Amino acid sequence: MFEVIPWRSHVRANDRRGDRTVPDGALESDGPEAALLGVLRIVTPWALGAPGTNGESDGVASANSGFRFAVAGVEWMEFRATERRV
Repeated sequence: MFEVIPWRSHVRANDRRGDRTVPDGALESDGPEAALLGVLRIVTPWALGAPGTNGESDGVASANSGFRFAVAGVEWMEFRATERRV
């Protein structure tokens, strides 16, 4: 189960309002798995890292490497999900 999924993106925009083109709604979903799927739907495909020993998963995508983004203006995106410790 993921508790926190930090992600970053770089957006080409003409003004500060352009950074709002990346939807936050995907991250406000019913549980962490749904949130992760929401992030994964923004780009196809992802370059995914091998799962770490602590349950960590990560991915990166870049427009200049041929990745296709569902949101106009996004040029680069990464995420890192770490398994929650109880």
